[in-house]
Amino acid sequence: MTHYFRFNDVQDVPVADRMSPDDKFVHDMRVALVDSAGNVRGMYDIGAPDTERAKYFQEQIRKDIKTLLAERTEANH
Repeated sequence: MTHYFRFNDVQDVPVADRMSPDDKFVHDMRVALVDSAGNVRGMYDIGAPDTERAKYFQEQIRKDIKTLLAERTEANH
């Protein structure tokens, strides 16, 4: 994921900085939509700190998933 999609490496959260016992890692909050042929159909920053930006990407990924599923359905007919 870090090489192909250029996602950030997972990093350990120092014990003193953890908000809970389960808060052990910092990781990339972007999502990649990949079709069955392995083509990247989109990259989405759904965890962006800017709520408007995050909302935009959340809506976009929903739209793109529907498009991808429709293409797949059409290909199977």
